[in-house]
Amino acid sequence: MSKIDDAYKAIKTRIANRKFKIGHELSETALSRQLGMGRPSVRLALFRLQEEGFVRMIPRQGFKVLTAIPPKKLPGSEEVLEPLSVEHAETMILIARNYIRAQA
Repeated sequence: MSKIDDAYKAIKTRIANRKFKIGHELSETALSRQLGMGRPSVRLALFRLQEEGFVRMIPRQGFKVLTAIPPKKLPGSEEVLEPLSVEHAETMILIARNYIRAQA
């Protein structure tokens, strides 16, 4: 197994176990230190997780966790998620968070 695969599995497990919650910013530097491997391996693992819908790269900010369940496995997600752009979905998440905070 390659270092990229090791990084991928470790990060995905932390997302699935909710150690990294939705909206959590993932630092390549911090992850590489935690996992004891180089940033290139971590970065490639994060891109793989992005392809699967777990994280999203935001230019000049890094990666953020989107979900602990890949969108392809959510029942009915194709009808709901496909029409939405990633930017629209992110905006809706921020609106929902603000609403929840206001209700608390």
